[in-house]
Amino acid sequence: MFALGTWAAVLNDRGPSSANFLWAALDLRREGNLATWFESVFMLMCGISFATISWSAALREQHRPAADACRFAAGACVFLSADEAAMLHEKLGAAIRESTHIFDATPLAGYDYEWLLLYAPVMLAAALVLFLLLRPLRYAVTDRILQGRADACLSAACLCVPLLLLLECGEFLYGLQGLGAAMLHAAEESVELLMLSMFFQFNIGVGHYVR
Repeated sequence: MFALGTWAAVLNDRGPSSANFLWAALDLRREGNLATWFESVFMLMCGISFATISWSAALREQHRPAADACRFAAGACVFLSADEAAMLHEKLGAAIRESTHIFDATPLAGYDYEWLLLYAPVMLAAALVLFLLLRPLRYAVTDRILQGRADACLSAACLCVPLLLLLECGEFLYGLQGLGAAMLHAAEESVELLMLSMFFQFNIGVGHYVR
């Protein structure tokens, strides 16, 4: 619903500055609205689902790296939930800009994307590690069809991470050229929801078999 609301806002030429209450509430590009809080809660739910799997005694005994990966993912989801609610990455970007002046005297000055310098390598490394450590959990699923579905969900979720970063960079480059990036921003928010949905579905599918 929120992804559709965001695209409806874009297609109706109602950007984040629109005063329309409906689009303002459903637009994921905004901060501090209903859509943002939904995404924050969804991230927290993903974290809880990862934590629930990591509590499995059998998993800790038989697949300790996977259990550790679930705990790491749970912590990451809690952090990202707080980030979404409190706009931490924007504040981090501002802190990096003020302390390093890394983009001063360049065309990149004045844009709030310094946080990507820190987040991008961490997110890419985390996605790769999670894929490698969590993928063996699909063998806990005895149903072959559900096993394939779990594998597809995990693969799709991890592939969303580099796609998210590419869309963020695309937004930045379009902004650098003075062009609007509303559709890229809406696509980035939609991919973020897709990533969370895929992780959550993977956890639900695997969690049923991991006791």
